[in-house]
Amino acid sequence: EDCLFLNIHIPGGTINRTKRLPILVYIHGGNYFFGCSNIYRGSAFATKQNVIIITINYRLNYFGFLSTGDDRIPGNMGLLDQVQALQWIHDNIEAFGGDPDKVTLLGESAGAWCVSLHAISPRSKNLFKRAIVMSGVEYTRNLTTNRFLEKENSIQALLDTVHCSNASDVVKCLQGVDARQLLMSKYWQQAPVVDGEGGFLPMQPKELWESGNLNMDSLLGGTVRHDGEVVVRKYVDDLLIWFDTSLDQRGFSENDVKLKNIIVDQYIGDSSVQLSNLLATIELFTDSVFVAETRNALDRIRDLGRQGYLYYHTHKGLLSPSGYPIEVGPFHAEGIHYLFGIYADEELAMYNASALETNVVASALMHSFATFADTGSPVFTDLSGAEHDWPAYNENDEYLEFESSLSPASIQRRLLPRAVSFWNSILPQLQQCS
Repeated sequence: EDCLFLNIHIPGGTINRTKRLPILVYIHGGNYFFGCSNIYRGSAFATKQNVIIITINYRLNYFGFLSTGDDRIPGNMGLLDQVQALQWIHDNIEAFGGDPDKVTLLGESAGAWCVSLHAISPRSKNLFKRAIVMSGVEYTRNLTTNRFLEKENSIQALLDTVHCSNASDVVKCLQGVDARQLLMSKYWQQAPVVDGEGGFLPMQPKELWESGNLNMDSLLGGTVRHDGEVVVRKYVDDLLIWFDTSLDQRGFSENDVKLKNIIVDQYIGDSSVQLSNLLATIELFTDSVFVAETRNALDRIRDLGRQGYLYYHTHKGLLSPSGYPIEVGPFHAEGIHYLFGIYADEELAMYNASALETNVVASALMHSFATFADTGSPVFTDLSGAEHDWPAYNENDEYLEFESSLSPASIQRRLLPRAVSFWNSILPQLQQCS
């Protein structure tokens, strides 16, 4: 558990004593289960865009998200670690040339889930100004321990395995268990939970979003064309189980067979969720897990009269996974290479034109995020390096497509309207009727 460090990347490695710079705090992903901030190199991003990049660690797995559903282990320890990191940044960043009034949270995947929860948690109030979510928003998902306590693969099964279920002090008992034994126990899907009044999440995410008491004044968010491939790849042998679980978390009852059949019919026809229907299955999970939730958050931001910005990543870089029998991609986490990986350093530009195009898209992504952190109004660059304003997500549902031929024409309207209407309008109405 001795992991609570943060890394500060300043432009050129030299503290600016004349101007306080905007700050991007990156929260890594990993399904609340794995990951580490040290692998994300922020120096190139910081130097190119004249911003401060901070990456933070937080406790993961059982150490960060175990919950008994009561006062013994309320849960959300990993999120509270993040709150402490944000408080430290707020109190100390001026010494590194940063502006504590220009802190933007940036996260990808589960890191974006974390960012979206900080946006609504009373524990994170006044610790940041803006937020960027890449392929992840906690909005509709039901975060409660009840569904785990009622099933075989539950917290109770874990306590039985490590002989702590009858302990008078469960916390003390677990502290005496070898960490490796805990990590080898695969009984419970670690995730944030509603921990009650005074906790990190006093209510379900949707209730907090709809309350309007948000901690940021603007939100930038987007998805990758085939984000859902990560679900297919990870749960290839259990797609139907994962499908049922994801719907359960969205408020579907186990008996909503008709609604589940409607979903399958919408994407796959008279077949089922399986690997042989690869593209349709990827699109199902892309739309339900990533696209619909991002749009829910941006719609809420717009309704509250605040600024929102939407993007859609379609450029496929050289590091995108390959080997599928059909043309798919780009995939989940593609953008991380653009911000912190090899594309950020332009190390591939000498090899071929495709790599050069990817570096251009990487520069545009970094520049838009940096200008958003500075002013709240992102500006993107095209293939020639010229700057263009990124219009806000308004009644026309405008968005920026990060594509190979980036230009003003990359500003488009109404991203995936059929999918968004299906998940965010039609299905909720059918749920109410059922």
